[in-house]
Amino acid sequence: DLDGLAFLRAVDKAVQAGKVVVFYKAGRTSAGRTAAMGHTAAVAGDYDVCQSAVGAAGAIVTDTFKEFEQLLELATHLHGRQVSGKRIGAISNAGYEAVGMADTVRGARYQLEMPALGDEARAQLQTVLVKNGLARLVDAKNPLDLTPMAGDQAYEDAIRVFLEADEIDALVVGCVPMTPAMLTTPQELYEPGSIAARLPQLFARARKPLIFVVDCTGPYDELARVVRAAGVPVFRSADQAVRSLGRYLTHRREHQPAPRAHKPAPSSPIQPAAVALT
Repeated sequence: DLDGLAFLRAVDKAVQAGKVVVFYKAGRTSAGRTAAMGHTAAVAGDYDVCQSAVGAAGAIVTDTFKEFEQLLELATHLHGRQVSGKRIGAISNAGYEAVGMADTVRGARYQLEMPALGDEARAQLQTVLVKNGLARLVDAKNPLDLTPMAGDQAYEDAIRVFLEADEIDALVVGCVPMTPAMLTTPQELYEPGSIAARLPQLFARARKPLIFVVDCTGPYDELARVVRAAGVPVFRSADQAVRSLGRYLTHRREHQPAPRAHKPAPSSPIQPAAVALT
């Protein structure tokens, strides 16, 4: 008796201490509750009441295993990052990704903004496009479609502009790596100029949340693995990346105390609390 209340108090205490609690509860359907009752020491309670209470205590309540994993990854690697708001920037080398990210700024339990770039950022971005031979192909705007003609240097230059723009609070960088303009194959990843080498350095110095999307499998799984191993949150679908980032930013703005100053390039990320109940 009252174990649930004790758990909620523990969640509240953790959140007030500056931690992120990611929560998943099984048993939302009758079939699920029956399965949960058969689990050793498991108790199937009222799903809606539990979700509401845990959410009110300050946890991020997730609905699927994948969402649980993704929010946990964000909470781990973005811990301590400045979350000034919910205005996101988006960069991709594929038009469908750029449009898809813009289409996903509003969803269940989150709402983001994708603002236009200010005059200063737009002028800086135009300089980047000219420098990298993309000015005739690419419009300097948010979301930014760099096209498959963009190389690794163009990505880094554009990312720097977005990270420094006052109107951007967080950045999603999408990459469809099947282009000869970039160093993305397993044999090229460890070259100094590759996106796999550049992105972790940008992430380590950034004050703002930054996440990466590798929208391709097969030989490009290695790109995702290498970047994630360097501490950068990595997603495999641009729309899902925006959804999970939306949940995370919304939670941080609504529940978290004022963040501590970010220390660039931490030796190891601070682990959030992770909870899965059956």
